[in-house]
Amino acid sequence: MEPNANSLLQQLTIQSSAPEQLLWHCPLTQEQTLLMVPTLLQRLDCQLGELQQGADRLFWLVTFEGEPLELHFESLCDSLWLQGNVDDIQFLRTLAAKVTE
Repeated sequence: MEPNANSLLQQLTIQSSAPEQLLWHCPLTQEQTLLMVPTLLQRLDCQLGELQQGADRLFWLVTFEGEPLELHFESLCDSLWLQGNVDDIQFLRTLAAKVTE
């Protein structure tokens, strides 16, 4: 049985939350990540933009409350991170808290 997006989302573990970046350990394949990301961004109240895909990397343009963000996935290091030019660490802490709600 194929895992659903919610079960894949439960596999994310927050690694760090810096003012400009929210990093998760993401032990998923690219295909699983493609399935999980819309659910993650819906939970974060983010709007999903264009996808760019490479051999071992995925990249999306994302917005949250009008702020442009970037969502990156890199399979070689099992990492998923959300970053932007946000000076307020509370901004990304708010997003991090939404993942576990």
